[in-house]
Amino acid sequence: MLVAAKYGALNARLRTRAGRLPSVNHFRRLLEAPTATTVVVVLREGNVPTPEDGSLPSRQWLLAQWLVPDYQVVHRNVSGSAQRLVQSLMDRLELENVKYAVRALASGKSVKTETLLNFGKVATVNLKALESVQRMSDLLLAVKDTVFAVPLRTTAPLWEEEEGLFAVESALDRAVYTSLQKAAEGFRGPGAVLVRRIVAQLVDTVSLLWMVRYRLAYGLTPEAAAGLSLIKSSQRTAPHIRQLAHAATFEEFQAAIQSVTVMQHWQNGGTLIDWEQHLMRRIRRMAQRMLYGPPFGFSVVVGFLLLKEWAIRDLTIICHGRTVGLRAELLEPMLFHDD
Repeated sequence: MLVAAKYGALNARLRTRAGRLPSVNHFRRLLEAPTATTVVVVLREGNVPTPEDGSLPSRQWLLAQWLVPDYQVVHRNVSGSAQRLVQSLMDRLELENVKYAVRALASGKSVKTETLLNFGKVATVNLKALESVQRMSDLLLAVKDTVFAVPLRTTAPLWEEEEGLFAVESALDRAVYTSLQKAAEGFRGPGAVLVRRIVAQLVDTVSLLWMVRYRLAYGLTPEAAAGLSLIKSSQRTAPHIRQLAHAATFEEFQAAIQSVTVMQHWQNGGTLIDWEQHLMRRIRRMAQRMLYGPPFGFSVVVGFLLLKEWAIRDLTIICHGRTVGLRAELLEPMLFHDD
C-alpha cells in the first residue's frame, strides 16, 4: 500500500509534466514553420527548452536538458527492482556514450565529452574517464562494474580484426537489451504486467530490426544474422527470427512474416522504413495507454520516460530537417507522432 501511494505521488508529478509534451498539433505547427527561428518560437510555445543563443536544439542537448532531469527525479524516488529497471532504461542511452568511445578508438580520435550525454550523479560511466580513453584497456577500466563491462571484455580479443568494431557494438547492444529484459521480468510492484509487456515488445522489436539490418543491409548469413540478433533472456520469438532470417530481400521477408501467426501485428505493407515506423508506433501507443492507465502503477513512470524519449527523437528529426532544408512532406512520415 505504501509503495502504491509513493508511486501515485510520483505518477501525478510525471503526468503533469506529460501534459506539457508536444501534441500532434504542435508537431504539425513545427513541420509548417518556415524558418529555423520560427521553429524555435514554436518549440518554446510548446514548453520545449531551447538553447539560450536561439539555435535549434540537438538531440543530445534535449536529452540532457529535458529528459535526464526526469530520470534523476525517478531514480531518486524509487528503490529495489524499480530502480534497477530505471537504471536499465538509462543504460540504453548511456550505451551511446560507450559506442561513441569505441568508434573514437577505432578511428584513432579522442573522445570529446561535449558530444556525450551527461547523466550527472546517476551516470554509471564517468565522462572524464571516457575522455581519457586511449586504448581498449582504458575503456574496460572506465566501464568496470557496469552492464558494458562483460561484452567489452569478451569481444576485446576481436578488436584488432577486420570486423572487430561490429563485433564489439553488436555485443554491447545485446548486453544492454538483455539486461533491460531481465530487469523488467524481475520488477515487483504495481503495474508489473504492463511494464513487462512493453519491455518484451520493445526487446522483440529491436531484435527483429537487428536481424533485418544484419541480413539485408550487411549481407550476413541467416545463421549469423539470427545469432547476433537474439536476446538471451527472451527466447519467445527466437524460432521465428531464425526462420525469417533466411529471407534474402525485404520482399521475401514480407512474404515470410505473413505465415508467422504470432507476428501478425508486425505485418505491414510499404517499404522497410514504413515497416520500422509501424513497429515503433505500436510500442509508442502502448506507452500512451500506460501513461494514462492505473494511477498507482510504475507502468506510468515507464510510459512517461519512453514517450518523452520518442518526443525528443521526433523533435530532433524536425530540427535537423530544418537545418538541411528538407520539406515537411519528407519529414512527416519519419515521425512516431501520428495520432
